[in-house]
Amino acid sequence: MKKSILTTVVSCLLATIAFAQAPQTFSYQTVVRDNNWQVLANQSIGVKVAIIEDVASGTTVYEEEHTATTNDIGLINLAIGGGTVAQGLFSNIDWGNHSYFMKIAVDVSGGSTYVVMGTTQLRSVPYALFAETSNNAGPQGIQGVAGNDGADGTNGTNGVDGNDGATGLTGVQGIQGATGNDGTNGTNGIDGAAGATGAIGLTGNTGAAGTNGINGTNGVDGAVGATGATGTNGANGLDGAVGATGIQGVAGATGNPGTNGLNGAVGTTGAQGAIGLTGNTGAAGTNGIDGAVGLTGANGVDGYTPMFGVDYNNGANGLDGAVGATGAQGLVGNSIWQQDSLNNISYNNGNVNIGSTVIDSSAALTISSQTQGVMLPSMNKIERDSIDSPTTGLLIFQNDGTAGFYFYNGNEWTMIGGGITEFDPTLIYTTDGF
Repeated sequence: MKKSILTTVVSCLLATIAFAQAPQTFSYQTVVRDNNWQVLANQSIGVKVAIIEDVASGTTVYEEEHTATTNDIGLINLAIGGGTVAQGLFSNIDWGNHSYFMKIAVDVSGGSTYVVMGTTQLRSVPYALFAETSNNAGPQGIQGVAGNDGADGTNGTNGVDGNDGATGLTGVQGIQGATGNDGTNGTNGIDGAAGATGAIGLTGNTGAAGTNGINGTNGVDGAVGATGATGTNGANGLDGAVGATGIQGVAGATGNPGTNGLNGAVGTTGAQGAIGLTGNTGAAGTNGIDGAVGLTGANGVDGYTPMFGVDYNNGANGLDGAVGATGAQGLVGNSIWQQDSLNNISYNNGNVNIGSTVIDSSAALTISSQTQGVMLPSMNKIERDSIDSPTTGLLIFQNDGTAGFYFYNGNEWTMIGGGITEFDPTLIYTTDGF
C-alpha cells in the first residue's frame, strides 16, 4: 500500500558561511510519517525539490532529485543544491533580487513516481548565500590626520597607556570580486542537533492545488450517537403516474391431454319407436333378360314299327335350358322416398314430422315427444376422429374421455356445454335449453 508523507520541518534551512566563500547548498530536514501518523523508519524514499521564483505558482528556475534513507525516528537530511540536477543551475539563482519558494514532492517507495506534498516560501536563511562576499574586506581607508607631538617631558615612569584614538571612517566598499569557482563538496559533517523551531513566517500565497493524496486508511468508527428525536413526518408526495401496462406474457404451452376416463356403463335400450307408415309400392322392376334357350335334346330313338299291332313308347324329352340371370332392381316408383343401388334412402321434398302433425315450415325435421328423445350416434374419441371428411355442423355423442355432445366446426370437434360422467346420447331440448 502506498503511504502518504507528512513532513515536519525541524531544522528548516541552514546555511553555513566558512572561510572566504559560502557553500552553494543549504540544509533541509524533515520527519517522514505515513497517513496514520506513524514514523517511516529506516526506509528509502525519493524526494524532488523545485525552487520557484517570485510566487508559489511561478517559474521553476531550479529542480533536483534526492534518494535518502530515513533514520530510526524517520528523519532525513538533504543538502539543497547538492542533489541530482533535473533543471537549471543552483549557482544562477539570483537570491538578492527575488523572493523564492520551495516545492517538495515525495515517492515513499524510493522511486521517481512523485506526489507533491506542498510549497513553502524561503525566508532569510538561504540568503546567507547572497552574503558570501561580506567577509571580503574593501580597500584600506584613508589614514587619519596625525595629531601634534606633545612637548617632551621628563622621562618618568611610563604612564598608563592613553585611550585609543577615534577609528577612522570606513573606506568605500570595494567592487565585488568575481565569484570564484565552486569548491569540491566537502564530506557531509555530522548532523547537528535540531535547532529550536523558528517563528512561523508570514503565510505565502496559496499555491496551485496539489494532486490529491492517496486516501488514508479509514479510522475506527466512532461510537454511535444517541438517536435523535424523530422529525415530523413530511407531507406525502403526489402519487406517481400509473405505469404503462406491461406486455402480455407469452401463453404457456398446452398441457398434455389427460388420461381417458373409463367407459361408462351402456345405457338401457330405449323403447321401440312406433313403426313408420308403409311407403307406396314401388313400380315394378324391369323384366330381366330372358335366359338363353337351352339346347335341344337329342331325338329319342325311333320306336320300332309296331309289329303285329304292338305300339312302342316315344323317346324321353331333352333337358330344359338354364334360367337366365335376374335383371337389376328397378328404381323405387313414384314415392318421394328414394332408394339407390347402395341402399341409401333420401327424401327430397317437403317437411318430415314425427310425433306431431303441426308443420314448422322452417324445420326440415320436427320430432315431438314428452317422453322420449333423439338417439344420436354414440362413439368413442378414436372412432369420432376416424370419421372421413366430417361436414361442418356434424353432431355426435362421444362416450369416453370428456364425454358429451360434440359438433364439427369446420376445423375441429367442439364440445357443447360441459362434460358429463353418465353416458346418455339422448339429446333433449327443454324450455331452458339443452
